[in-house]
Amino acid sequence: MVILEAADFDDDPGTRIKLDHRVPLGFHGNWIPAH
Repeated sequence: MVILEAADFDDDPGTRIKLDHRVPLGFHGNWIPAH
């Protein structure tokens, strides 16, 4: 799994997470506004 900074897609990924299982094809993320 890769977590990207929405304001700068050209930069390197902010975080990479290795999962021990397969992720479903429909998996997607959510946008959460800054507080």
